[in-house]
Amino acid sequence: MSCDNNNVNISEKDARIDWRTLSKQENDNAYSPSVWSRVLKPEDAVANFIKVINNKSDAARAAIKNCEFDVPYGESEREKVEILKPDNPAEDAPVVVFFHGGVWQLLNKEEHSLAAPPLVKHGAIMVSVGYSLAPQASLSTIVGQCEKAVAFVAKRFPKSSAFYTSGHSAGGHLAAMMVSVDWTKYQLPANLIKEMRHGS
Repeated sequence: MSCDNNNVNISEKDARIDWRTLSKQENDNAYSPSVWSRVLKPEDAVANFIKVINNKSDAARAAIKNCEFDVPYGESEREKVEILKPDNPAEDAPVVVFFHGGVWQLLNKEEHSLAAPPLVKHGAIMVSVGYSLAPQASLSTIVGQCEKAVAFVAKRFPKSSAFYTSGHSAGGHLAAMMVSVDWTKYQLPANLIKEMRHGS
């Protein structure tokens, strides 16, 4: 495998490489999509991505009038959710709990409001989850925070007809982890999560 910012060569053999045989830099590159850009340098790819999602998320929050920002679900600074709802949501409106991406180390819930408009348009409530970032927080801490957020949201909307988890990139991993949680320990139905969706 070779990657020098704008020149990526991937052979069929590379697709079968065992990650344990790679150097730290090769492993880091495997989890850093920005280094695979054929058009932009990695730092430019990240800056461009953040600019685009911020602009689209600002527009989404401006268009959706029924929003609650920085609702705490825990004690730490990043343990907050953003709730975006239709103007008059049905009591049993489905809820989509969304986890932001960012390689578990970047970004935040506000930068992903762009996912809300199509959901809200069709009567769903979107809840974007904030969580602590690595390396200050371990992956197990992050997963635990996300679990706590879902339990908080489920209790906040007890009459919802369905709860879904969704996420972008690292958030897709976090959404998938929620499917394996024993929700009965929170006095919630075992089958709380109806479906999980990952976007990249």
